[in-house]
Amino acid sequence: KQFVDGVMKLKFENARSMEEKARLFKEDMEAKRKQSEEEKAKLSHKLLLVIEEFQVLGIGRNYAKLLESQLSVINLRIKGSDPKLVASLRKTKDQLEKKLKLVQETLKQPWSRDTDPASQRQWACKQLGLKINPKEITNDIVNKAYKEMARVAHPDKSGDDQAFQRLARARDILLK
Repeated sequence: KQFVDGVMKLKFENARSMEEKARLFKEDMEAKRKQSEEEKAKLSHKLLLVIEEFQVLGIGRNYAKLLESQLSVINLRIKGSDPKLVASLRKTKDQLEKKLKLVQETLKQPWSRDTDPASQRQWACKQLGLKINPKEITNDIVNKAYKEMARVAHPDKSGDDQAFQRLARARDILLK
């Protein structure tokens, strides 16, 4: 059994009854769940920052093609290389594959720079629950819809952090 910390483990070992052990076990599981949620939130935030960096730098299809060509060169070098060099080449290959996968996933997003503005606006309207023509949308309509949706989706109100971030991105797209 792994505990969140040594203190919890000591409390569990010193518990006198099964009820107390059950309560301590439940507390330990709740602490682990909270840690997992915090880690998930941190990773989601980090991913959004990377995606924003891709967008700011204009990293798109050309960058994906560059990574693909680098991967093909690495694959060719692995086939004809000294076994001592193969390990470092495979490590480089794994890193390139991770970057390529992230870039490809980013390019699939509806708000990606490589997506046409009309598609971005459609996606944003859908996220904010707006069922009117994107050309007829005003800043007031966008802000009102955002506030209504954000009230429910806000992480402080037991909402989903990623859904809240999608709402913010949708609002930003429509207010451009």
